[in-house]
Amino acid sequence: GGEKKRAAIATTLITNPRILIGDEPTGDLDVVTAESILDLFDRINEELGIALCIVTHSQQVAARADRILEISDGIIIGRHGKEVILRNLDQSRLLEIDRQDRLAIPKEILQNIDNPTHFTASTKDGKIILNPVFDPNIYNNDVQEVITCSVCGKLVKDEARFCDKCGSTITNKKGKK
Repeated sequence: GGEKKRAAIATTLITNPRILIGDEPTGDLDVVTAESILDLFDRINEELGIALCIVTHSQQVAARADRILEISDGIIIGRHGKEVILRNLDQSRLLEIDRQDRLAIPKEILQNIDNPTHFTASTKDGKIILNPVFDPNIYNNDVQEVITCSVCGKLVKDEARFCDKCGSTITNKKGKK
């Protein structure tokens, strides 16, 4: 296993990459061989200046990382320091607000509070407080049924047969307002 890994790494290095990406590069190796591959990665980084991005579920690999990102469904949901324990990510997770101002709450945390899908947010003493709302319909007491034109979107009267804006026939499909 280790010789095949070294050959694959050497083949990749021929292209003079700026970054080397490894997907579970030590997953099928014994501990000693895995350490030698990780030592090789360290030398590649230090001597050749090539950045490394390693995907892993291995504590052995994570312990040697400079930076650790936790990704779920393609979204970065947390950062961790070198002290990370992969079996207990909740203890070291630093959540991050992404460029769209979103904050991903890890599934394990949501499962601990019955998987709510809605929250109210407030602040107190410099802290953000998220409170789960298990019945989001409590905020929709004033829901009314309306009819809209399927062509232009204009609200129309219940009895209208044609849209007075675009002239389309109204099919009486009701939506919520």
